[in-house]
Parts: sequence; structure tokens; C-alpha cells
Amino acid sequence: MKLESTTWPVGTVVCFALAIVVTVWPAAGGVLVGEREALRAGEVWRAWTAHGVHFSWSHLGWSGLLWLVAGGLMERENRWVWLMGVLILAPLITVVALWLDPQLARYGGLSGLACVPLVWLGLSWVLENEGMRRAVGAGLLLAVIAKVWWEFYVGAGVPMWAGFSDGSAEIRTAPWAHVAGVLSGIFLRVVMPRRSRSA
Repeated sequence: MKLESTTWPVGTVVCFALAIVVTVWPAAGGVLVGEREALRAGEVWRAWTAHGVHFSWSHLGWSGLLWLVAGGLMERENRWVWLMGVLILAPLITVVALWLDPQLARYGGLSGLACVPLVWLGLSWVLENEGMRRAVGAGLLLAVIAKVWWEFYVGAGVPMWAGFSDGSAEIRTAPWAHVAGVLSGIFLRVVMPRRSRSA
């Protein structure tokens, strides 16, 4: 299916730009990162803002690139579905990551949120297209599934490579965030199956 929308992915770019600001200004990360006890204490904004907090420039680079590509494509194809993912499902990803992984003290990064458009795009391309785009969609889905499987069964508890760490603490993957992102992408594809162009 040809991408005919001329909608620029402004929201995706703004999210990434805010993540850059937070990385430049580390003190902001302290009040924005996802923390279980802070959320329990009523600091609910952290459920959204955690996605903009990264623990190094490398962490931001890899997660941000994935977000810019996948999130940008999703927003161009259907901005309303993209907004549902960011405004409604993004906080659930943070909550799931923290509550289902008791060893995770704090959560941050765009990778969990980026799983939403990856899965949404993959499913849409597989179900609504033929040929190369369908193959690419299937490849996206297989790649996400393989990554989550690896995190749970091979890389469980393995710290991220040193380039992702800010040096202040051990940084490791948050597989439950990626599971929540995958399920959110499936949910959005089910409840909003039509690929209408956003206004």
C-alpha cells in the first residue's frame, strides 16, 4: 500500500526532542524517570515521562532511532491511533514494567513505547498488503518476538552493554516493557483496524 499521507510526524519528533532535552539536563530525569515508589506516592506523571528519560546518549540513540522510524511511520499513517498509543497506553507500559519486574528500581527509555508502532505497522502490513510490504511486516513481527524471547530466556538479568549505562548504576533491559508494548500494538490494531489518513 502506497503511503499517501502528507502528515508530518510532528508528535514523534517532539517526543524525541524532549528526550534530548532531558538527556542534556540530567537533573530533570530525577523527577521524570519511572519509579515504583514515586508512582505509589502519587507522582503519576512519571508513567508518561519515563519514556523520555534515557541513561546515556547511546541509550537515547538506539531507542530514539527506533522510535523516530516506527513512531513516525505510524503517525503518518494514522495520527489518531498514534495518539492513543502515546496518551493512553504509554503509561501502562511504564506501570507493567515496574510492577511485573520487582528487581527493576526505575524505568526509562523509548524502546518499550517503540514496540507499539513496530507491532501495529507489522500487523497492518501483513494483513493489508501483499508482496514486499507484507514480507517486511512479517519480518518486523518476527524481530520483535525474537528480541522479547531473547530478553526473557537468554539475556534475563544480563546488564546492558556498558555504552548504555551512565556509570551511576547497572542498567539492564526491561523485557516486560517490551511485552506491554507488543500487546499495546496488537490492541490498537484490533480496536482501530482501518488505516485511515489522519487529519
